[in-house]
Amino acid sequence: MGLLLRSLARRAETTPFIWTLLLFILSFLGLGLIVFPYIIPTQVTIYEGAAAPSSLVFMLVFVGFLIPIMLFYNIYQYVVFSRKGRWECLWRLGR
Repeated sequence: MGLLLRSLARRAETTPFIWTLLLFILSFLGLGLIVFPYIIPTQVTIYEGAAAPSSLVFMLVFVGFLIPIMLFYNIYQYVVFSRKGRWECLWRLGR
């Protein structure tokens, strides 16, 4: 925490971001380790609350198929709209 505050005082650009991410990830991992086997403390474990293996395999296959499509579409949108913004800027400048 002290390193984060020191990097903020120095007005560094990337260091505070990295320290904040690290602090968030370590806090989240610590919370997960504290309640690890239980979803609802002292009542339901992760293994009791999980779905049937066939359902989990179906979801894994579906997500494995869908994520590359989503990534491709987002990259495509970025390319299309970044070009559009660049050409509009040049048109306004009279070039």
